[in-house]
Amino acid sequence: MMVIDGIIIETPLTTLVVEGVFYLLLFFKEGKALFWYDKTGGKIEFFTKGGKHPTNGKVLRPATQKIIRKYVFGEE
Repeated sequence: MMVIDGIIIETPLTTLVVEGVFYLLLFFKEGKALFWYDKTGGKIEFFTKGGKHPTNGKVLRPATQKIIRKYVFGEE
């Protein structure tokens, strides 16, 4: 499971449908991250903008290929 801006995604897909709208999730553009993340207490959350986590105030980190492979696609 992953959470992107409050939307819970139960399966590791690169496509997403929210309220009837189909989204293709791209994780990088020209080598730069399009998602940021925070991992606290074993839980990872993804965000579409950098900055600080809205509740814990920690600085969000840019998602790397390793993070995407491990937490989105379930690879080790």
